[in-house]
Amino acid sequence: AVAASATTVVLSLLTLTAAVLRNDQAIGVAGAVGIGTAALYGLVVLPCALAVCGRGLFWPFVPRPGQPEPTRSGGWAKVGALVARRPRAVLAGALVLLVVLATGLSGARLGLSKTEQFRVQAESIDGLRTLSRHFPAGTADPTIVVGLAAAEEALLAAITATPGVASARP
Repeated sequence: AVAASATTVVLSLLTLTAAVLRNDQAIGVAGAVGIGTAALYGLVVLPCALAVCGRGLFWPFVPRPGQPEPTRSGGWAKVGALVARRPRAVLAGALVLLVVLATGLSGARLGLSKTEQFRVQAESIDGLRTLSRHFPAGTADPTIVVGLAAAEEALLAAITATPGVASARP
C-alpha cells in the first residue's frame, strides 16, 4: 500500500514536467524525488534499522514487555475517553467554542483590495480608478446570484432592494 501510494504521488508530480513554467517543472521533479526518497527510507532503511537496533531505536521511550500501554494513560488518553463517552456533548461544546472564537472575525477584512495587490503603480489600477469614477461599484466585477427560475421575480426584487446594488438583471 505504501509503495503504491508513493508511486501514484511520484507519477502525478512528474506530470508537472509538462508544465509551461520552469518553476513548476522544478517543483514537480523535486517533489517526486522527495516522495521517492521518503518511500525508499520507509520501506528499506527503517525496517533494516529496526532489525539492527531493535527496540532501542525508539529511545528515549523504549517499549518494554509487560509495560503498561502508554496510550492508555495521560492527558490525551483522558480527552479521548471523554470524546468516546460523550461525542455529541464534545461536538456541541467544540462548536460553541468555535462560534465564540469566530465572533472576533465578524468585521475582519481579509486579503488585499485590488489596488493594494501591486508593489508598483500599475496601469490596471489607473483603469480601475477611472471605472469607479464613471460607473457604480461592482460593474467591472459583478456578483452572480443563482436561484430557482420560479422565484426569479422575488429574487430580483430582493436583490434590487439591497443597499448598494446599482442594478440587477436575470
